[in-house]
Amino acid sequence: MSKKKVTLTRWDDIESDFYTEEEIRESDLRVALMSEII
Repeated sequence: MSKKKVTLTRWDDIESDFYTEEEIRESDLRVALMSEII
């Protein structure tokens, strides 16, 4: 039986592939605001 190495992708890598820098900043701001509310 051969074992294959599992490679995991970080969320930061996926995020930068799908979203613009501005969208990422806006998302980070929303998370920060929600964290303050909670």
